[in-house]
Amino acid sequence: KNGCLIVMNNSRRGEVYFHDGMVTYADVDRKKGEDAVYRLLSWKIGQFKFDVGAAAKTRNVQKSAEGLLMEGMRRLDEFLPVAWLFSLN
Repeated sequence: KNGCLIVMNNSRRGEVYFHDGMVTYADVDRKKGEDAVYRLLSWKIGQFKFDVGAAAKTRNVQKSAEGLLMEGMRRLDEFLPVAWLFSLN
């Protein structure tokens, strides 16, 4: 329940910290907080590890994990049809 999820995608790296199962801090591709989580959810591939016990020094995420996932999926649902249209050209 406590630790850091580290995700790597080629040279890209994301970190999402959890405390008592809640997301507390995220940093992905120079994005911070909730926007960082949404960026990470858009990655199609990657490798990950979980560093048990790691703790963030600050907090930059206020939403629940469920709220982050719901908003992230909503954003992807809106983005994918637009991205498909641009891929036709």
